[in-house]
Amino acid sequence: MFTTLGNIIFGIHDYSGVIITGIFGLLTLYLTFLIGRKIIDNKTGLLAALILAATNWHIYFSKSVLPNTTFTFFFCLTILFYIYSLKDKGNLYLILTAACLIATYLVRTSAIMLFGIIGLHELYMWISKSKKFKTIFTRILLLILITAPPIAAIMLTYQVMTPENAQYFTTAQTDNAGGFLDMLNPEKHNFRYYLKSIVDLTSPATVILLILGMLFFIKNQAVLYSWFLFVFIFLSIFPHHRLKLFVPALPVICIFAAKAIFQFKKKWLVTAIAVLTIVFSLYISYDSITMQSTAYKEVSDFITASGADKIINSHQGMYMYYLDDGIGRDNLYRLQFVNTIGQLTELYNEGYDYIILDERGYDAPLRELLLDKEPVLQVENPAWSKDMLIKQEYALVPFMTETDKQEKPWVGLRDADDSSYGYIYVYEIKTLI
Repeated sequence: MFTTLGNIIFGIHDYSGVIITGIFGLLTLYLTFLIGRKIIDNKTGLLAALILAATNWHIYFSKSVLPNTTFTFFFCLTILFYIYSLKDKGNLYLILTAACLIATYLVRTSAIMLFGIIGLHELYMWISKSKKFKTIFTRILLLILITAPPIAAIMLTYQVMTPENAQYFTTAQTDNAGGFLDMLNPEKHNFRYYLKSIVDLTSPATVILLILGMLFFIKNQAVLYSWFLFVFIFLSIFPHHRLKLFVPALPVICIFAAKAIFQFKKKWLVTAIAVLTIVFSLYISYDSITMQSTAYKEVSDFITASGADKIINSHQGMYMYYLDDGIGRDNLYRLQFVNTIGQLTELYNEGYDYIILDERGYDAPLRELLLDKEPVLQVENPAWSKDMLIKQEYALVPFMTETDKQEKPWVGLRDADDSSYGYIYVYEIKTLI
């Protein structure tokens, strides 16, 4: 939705979506400051925002057109309003919490984790006798009554508008029945995956500070513990393990890290640790900061200039973004579905003009045949060697369960040293048949 807004304002360019996600990235820093200030103090909130600003994955997603930064913004905004609601004698902030939760769900359906975070903290308040059971029950009931109808409507609309997702309620996604049922299967639990992910998402220094910050428990900071622990435990026992799902935990990790730094009494030591943490994080973020790739835009411009009506490609998402106003997503066909030259000939007769092959075509039956042919266009794609999302998939292989590997077959099928994955190739179909 917000990427589309960027395209409307700036046109379909790389920077259109990046401007929007960049704005949400900056706003997430401000929300991190506000949450840190509200729960602890000004200096902790400010330092937490600075650490987050230097964190590799926050930089990465703030530079991409992926929805993770926008999702994290609304995730944090929901938690901020929830924190305000804890001292609110009325229900205004609880209503705002519900409204933001619905908005978060519109961005990514894994927003259901917010129900768990809020529920866990409300349970803590009841056990610690911070609030009466009647008050807690009323709060939760109001939250459910406000959010349940819109979320049910969103789920239904999603089903109606995308009927190809017929197995929506039976597959292991973070918002459906099939995934929740699989949580009962211990073989699909994986606590090692996200323990390693925390290091990859931030830095070793930040993780050490996170642990130290969590050791000093203070009652009014319980919401931070609910936030981090629920996301970690829920995603670890959920069978659908994805590195980017953990991104909403980055702000609270940075708040705990900032909290730990200020446990030291000497100002020079606090300054030294803070500076070293930020510098270390920026060093780790070098590839995310410097990486620039216009490869997909160049290929899309070539296709548009050629006047092609239909194309076969191995990376649907990218070309849906760049060619939506031209060829249109209905005229894109997955290369992975083309098994023989005979089938390719049939598609050519139906009006398909070009094949685009990139690293996503690792399992395309015709991949080896195509690589033996001369492309009409070959564009270097630095994402293969510098894109953190791709690199970390391989780094996490030793920490994956068999279920994870089955869900990510490319891990075993793509050779990380194969230089052909570093390019995007365009082939004219009539020269192949």
